[in-house]
Amino acid sequence: MNVRGQGALELLLLVGGAVLLALVVISVLSSTLQGAQTGNSVQTVQQKTANATTNALQGLDSASPSPPFSLAYSFGSGNNGFALNLTLSVSLTAAGLLAQLPACTQITRQDPASYGSTSLTYQTYSGGGPVSDFPIESGKGYLVNCTAAQSVTLSGSSIPVFSDPVLYQYSTFVGFPGIDQVSPPYTAENYLIHLNVLPRNCRSISRWNGTTWVSHTLGIPINNFTLTPTQAYVVSCTSV
Repeated sequence: MNVRGQGALELLLLVGGAVLLALVVISVLSSTLQGAQTGNSVQTVQQKTANATTNALQGLDSASPSPPFSLAYSFGSGNNGFALNLTLSVSLTAAGLLAQLPACTQITRQDPASYGSTSLTYQTYSGGGPVSDFPIESGKGYLVNCTAAQSVTLSGSSIPVFSDPVLYQYSTFVGFPGIDQVSPPYTAENYLIHLNVLPRNCRSISRWNGTTWVSHTLGIPINNFTLTPTQAYVVSCTSV
């Protein structure tokens, strides 16, 4: 073979090798891109599945009702201090409560007109005039009068955290729902100390013991009873 023919052959081989190398590179790049697209597709499917699962679980949580909770109350003959220690599943009035207590005839609450008044006055509902039916509310105190021992079970949801009831200047007839969640338990003295953050100045707490009111005065070591969530109390403050 002459020199010119040999050079042509070498040139042809070089061009052929370059074309082959280009085809290999293109093939590799194509495979890489396809793999990336597949990976992205798998990730997208996995993410959508995870999101759907999360949303479904959240939907179940929001649809799940609160655990049922029931609380039994017992009343003796005569006047009984009473306060709600649960969030009722349905509203309740004095008439509705008396309907569940055949041996009880009256329910007494603080007259709302006496909130912030120097004179504490009461309203008593007994199934007719002159006092109209009124709601039984959390954080309020009541007296239930019965002619014989009686009990009732109320349903709703439990109160997980205690918070102070609304207090007015002078005297407020209250309940302490959730106060049994406090540890150690509040005594009348400790609770008065807890309340007395300026400008509030509360001096005494009274409770009904079945026959009369028993009072504890701040700083005096007499009648320092433990506060309970189903009892009714009168809290007296010179300022709130």
